[in-house]
Amino acid sequence: EDLDGFIQALQQVLDRHDILRSAVHWERLDHPVQLVWRHAPMPLQRLERDPRFASASAQLQARQDARLRRIDVRQAPLLRAFELQEDDGSWLLMLLIHHLVMDQQTILLMQQEVQACLQGQQHRLPPSLPFRNFVALSRREESRRGQEAFFKRLLDGVDEPTLPYGLSEVHGRQQQGRTATRRLETGLSQSLQQQAQALGINSASLFHLAFALVMGRLAQRDDPVFGTVVMGRMQAGQDAQQVLGPFINTLAVRWNVVTGSVREAAKGMHALLLELMRYEQTPLSTAQRCSGVVPPLPLFGGLLNCRRLDQVADAGEEAPSQGVQALTVDSISEYPLTVDVAEQGGALTLAVTVDEPHDPEDVCDLMAQALASLEQALREGGQGALSALPVLPSAQEQRLHDFGQPAQALSAELAQRFDEQGSLHGLIQAQARRSPQALALVDEQGQLSYAELDALTQRLAAHIAPHLAGAKEAKDGQPLVLLCLP
Repeated sequence: EDLDGFIQALQQVLDRHDILRSAVHWERLDHPVQLVWRHAPMPLQRLERDPRFASASAQLQARQDARLRRIDVRQAPLLRAFELQEDDGSWLLMLLIHHLVMDQQTILLMQQEVQACLQGQQHRLPPSLPFRNFVALSRREESRRGQEAFFKRLLDGVDEPTLPYGLSEVHGRQQQGRTATRRLETGLSQSLQQQAQALGINSASLFHLAFALVMGRLAQRDDPVFGTVVMGRMQAGQDAQQVLGPFINTLAVRWNVVTGSVREAAKGMHALLLELMRYEQTPLSTAQRCSGVVPPLPLFGGLLNCRRLDQVADAGEEAPSQGVQALTVDSISEYPLTVDVAEQGGALTLAVTVDEPHDPEDVCDLMAQALASLEQALREGGQGALSALPVLPSAQEQRLHDFGQPAQALSAELAQRFDEQGSLHGLIQAQARRSPQALALVDEQGQLSYAELDALTQRLAAHIAPHLAGAKEAKDGQPLVLLCLP
């Protein structure tokens, strides 16, 4: 009964707002068009309990995974509902919502209206405001010219994508991501806010600068490009905060991480973000056309989302209370790396999702270290070079330093992985002598025995050796670490 009432209330909200009854059509058309249906019944599918799953919620998450199930955008509404009865008799409802029709603010407004309908207060709701007014505003010719001029200046000279870990699958990706969260130390969070206030900037500028440092390392770029999520309502006209629709947008940010001081970079990033807000409704396709990166290659593979949870309530907190409880809210990104920085009550929480086999904890470590390095540098005046800031945590840096050290200088854990000279290839050579035909490596292209792997290693060493003559020490007297990547 509660579930039926919720669906009926949701249908009333769909009937009130044109954007929620919209579909997209493009076949045999010069340009895609958005069509509003006069009536769009809410599709609801009842599922049968599958005993192979421990719970109904596990079954819903596995069978209706948004990464695997695509919403047909030609059929309004761009929402899908699935209901399933739990073992205790309660009912679960999963709503899949396409980003083409709503953003976070829209979900909150929709929940408030559903609650009013459940309470019989729908007559007190204000008149619905059409999203089409915003569409007309964003398509003005002068807006388009300003957008192109800005992004041509920002992305001048960019001719290849910025891809963390080399991950290039962005659009239509099927790869599964892993997620990790990290709550930063209270002292670090508070000090970052204090340093931002002292510079006359907001803390989001420091988060963007930290992410630029991380992206520079992961993508091996001096001037990384990455995406940032913007609310899209600042330039959207009067009453934009009360309009349902997909105002949210992704914009491109580019920053040079090898020039300038930390203080200059922090203030410069703040100025760039302020200018970016003037063009917050620029289509990402327009930004990419202003660069030299040719589709289908993506412009970037990393996305940053900064949120103030004390200003915008979480979607689950405003759920209708008439016999309905919100259990979880999840979002799916098209990017192989996303970093979410949530600021609430002075505390900072990182949420990182990255495609397998990469570890999101590693990215949490890098972001935390980049933020800590920025905080310390600004606390000390910020005159040092941005490029000198450590991004790799000290523990990981020590692990790299340990490679190539004599076995007696290593920890017991590391020593057992190397021969007595501290070399990994020594172990491979020993194994090749003991069991030359034993399987060493396997991938989708084939396999190698230890004898074959040792032979390849020897040929590679013979090729590299002439280039190392006289290069026993790198700059600053530090030992050389040679990495050969495909």
